[in-house]
Amino acid sequence: MQPSTKETNWNLFNYPTNTKSLANVLELRTYNCPRRQSGDFIFNGWRIILRNRHLFLMGGSPPFGETIRKIFAELSLERTAVLFIKREGWRDYMNKYTRDLKRYGAEDFYYLPLSDSPSASLLKELEFCSGIIIGGGETEKYRNYIMDTAVGRRIQNMYREGIPVAGFSAGALICPDPCAIPPVDTRKKTASLS
Repeated sequence: MQPSTKETNWNLFNYPTNTKSLANVLELRTYNCPRRQSGDFIFNGWRIILRNRHLFLMGGSPPFGETIRKIFAELSLERTAVLFIKREGWRDYMNKYTRDLKRYGAEDFYYLPLSDSPSASLLKELEFCSGIIIGGGETEKYRNYIMDTAVGRRIQNMYREGIPVAGFSAGALICPDPCAIPPVDTRKKTASLS
């Protein structure tokens, strides 16, 4: 008899709540391997497809908090994309995102400026990254440059595949669906829902 297929999303901080014994099995199976734990196995006649997804949302400026920076660095060691809106002094500011991650082994950062017409090379660079940081700043621009765009679809697909995504301020605000932007973060000073 072929086992049924059930997909579950799980990480160290969010077990499936309805099956404590399943959570224990998942924890034992993946606890010692923090990078992109995924795979499938049979549990009580079910084929469990394990897909870890990691979303880190910070409501202010960088840097990462101590615990979060360690976890994010361990999950995205190979190559991390930093998506940002280009403005004067941006190069100096990038160090705020990356400085503390370097202490935990993250070394390879790709700074990818966003625009209303992303280049094919930006999408290609993003595709080969093992972690994504979405910066802060002008929330409406981030929404316009990421939501319902090729960049946004690429980020969503990568996240579904287990690539960790971190958002700071505007980068955190645009992640939920629907995206609710408070009046203080809009040019017209009125709330925006997309």
